[in-house]
Amino acid sequence: MAVNEIVTEAELREKIRIIEEENKKLENEKLTIAELAREVLQKNCNKDVEIESLKRDIEKYVEEISQKSLVHFFKIKRRFLNLKLTLQNRNNDLVSAEQRNLQFQQELEIKNNIIAELRKQALMPSPDISRNDEENLELISASNKMVEMEREYKILADEFEKANVRICELQWCLEKEVSQKKELDQLYRGTQNEIQFVDERLKLEKDLVLLKTQNDRLRAQLEENKQENEELRQEIYLLRNHRNGIDEENIVDTHSEISKLRMEIAVLTEKLANQTSTAELKIPPEKENPVLYSRIYNYTNACLTEARKEVKALTRKLEQAIKERNEYFDKFEYSNIQHLREASRNRELECELELLKKKIELGENRCNRQIIGAKEICEKVNALNEHGSICPSLTFNSSVQSISQNDSTLVHETVTHCDYDAKNEDNSKCTNENSDRVESQSNLKRIITVNENGIIPLQKCFKFTKKQKEASAKNPVLVSGNSTRKTRLALRKKRIPRMEEFE
Repeated sequence: MAVNEIVTEAELREKIRIIEEENKKLENEKLTIAELAREVLQKNCNKDVEIESLKRDIEKYVEEISQKSLVHFFKIKRRFLNLKLTLQNRNNDLVSAEQRNLQFQQELEIKNNIIAELRKQALMPSPDISRNDEENLELISASNKMVEMEREYKILADEFEKANVRICELQWCLEKEVSQKKELDQLYRGTQNEIQFVDERLKLEKDLVLLKTQNDRLRAQLEENKQENEELRQEIYLLRNHRNGIDEENIVDTHSEISKLRMEIAVLTEKLANQTSTAELKIPPEKENPVLYSRIYNYTNACLTEARKEVKALTRKLEQAIKERNEYFDKFEYSNIQHLREASRNRELECELELLKKKIELGENRCNRQIIGAKEICEKVNALNEHGSICPSLTFNSSVQSISQNDSTLVHETVTHCDYDAKNEDNSKCTNENSDRVESQSNLKRIITVNENGIIPLQKCFKFTKKQKEASAKNPVLVSGNSTRKTRLALRKKRIPRMEEFE
């Protein structure tokens, strides 16, 4: 019973602590919501300033990009013009080289023709010995000319080869320059495309900024319209509740007052009609009886003045009554609106109370589960202590395994102190256990602790069983004393015993 009472007090304190923590969390959440609302309002206030600053930054960025793009464009244009001039010069050099090549080819053809004629003459049959020496001299001179022409031909062939090599080099340079020109053309086109793309991108960014501002304005208008719609819905709801929630007693009172006011108006109208009828009396002519005429005239004037005064007073009373009726209706409507507001507040408070009740029920269910787990562990420890005297080694290990299988994660501070009291070595004192108990030096103190996870460490359990076996081997009387011992369980809070004795 003491254990159950302690557990219930602990549970109650835990419940109270949990509820206080939840209340603190709710207060913190409310504060955070209020701070967020303030931040949102500040952001809405500073939105126009931020938009203007963004516009200025975008304009500066656009100007910087345009300046950089123009500088890059002019650099590329100058480079392109320089390359154009170099290409024109190279083209002129190529044209002049081609003309020289044609001239060399023409000269070579002429010289080849001359050489061919000379070879034909050399292949002709030798002349007769009987000819003149002049002809022999001509042949010798022709052969010398032929040798010189061959030498010139070889020189021209070498020059022609050199010219061809130079032409090939010039063609390769031309191809290289043409490829560079194409690359520059591509770069120029790419830069033009990039400039166009930058211009289009800047235009699109400006359009995006405008669209964003318009979108923000539309969103703000939409939020305002939503708020107005919600306010109008609330007003409609209040008016409906006002119409439906008027008490019958108030309606009866208003009807009774309206009927009284109508009766007063009818009485006042009758009085006015009577006074007007009295005012319309026939007055005799002045010639017949002047004295009576003067008296009647004075009397009628006095009656008319009194009637006019009464009419003015009655009109004032009517106006005051109408004002009082309007004020009464206004007060009645105001009181009904306040009543409806209070009713809505009461409903909100009822909803909050229901939520808190549900949270308390959930906490109670959790605490009940914790209590059930703690009770199961206590029962298993009791069973372990009861069966420890019969076969301490087996029962202890089996009980440890059963405890480790259960989910005892909710027990944090359970301590069991069991003192083994043994008798003296004399068999005479074993019969009088309850009267004469003497603690021997071989007494063992067993402390079983449950970790935070609710599982007893197995190594310490095995150490405990070994010590228990050694003690039973040394003192066999202790085993007989364990058969009649009593188990004591004491739950102590805020204290976790150490396992130094096992180690």
